[in-house]
Amino acid sequence: MSLHSDLELLQKAAAYCAYRERTVAEVTDKLRTLGATDVQKEKIIAKLIAEKYIDESRFAASFVRGKFNVNKWGRLKIKAELNFKGIDKKQVEKALKEINESDYLSTLKKLLEKKAKEVKAKPRLKPELS
Repeated sequence: MSLHSDLELLQKAAAYCAYRERTVAEVTDKLRTLGATDVQKEKIIAKLIAEKYIDESRFAASFVRGKFNVNKWGRLKIKAELNFKGIDKKQVEKALKEINESDYLSTLKKLLEKKAKEVKAKPRLKPELS
């Protein structure tokens, strides 16, 4: 038996989703912490999806933009994290296309240049250039 009414749980979950994009799993966990029953969780999740409070493709696109632009994560790390969060593989691939190829290569180049300045050891072998 839940300590909260369906309406209270829906309002709390909607507010939770309004703060930032959420996955179904995140909202399910939140409802569990609020003491929602399995039946309440299913009904509330369905309503939140229907009303577009939860949209995992929107979540994935937002996640990709944020992790690439702010945290400078690469595609593999972003993909792994989205898979861990339970996002569908097709949605992950679609979201990863949000990363502009020239921006990706430019960011990679900057990160490599920064790392090269930090490395103190000289290479033992000279690379042969053809």
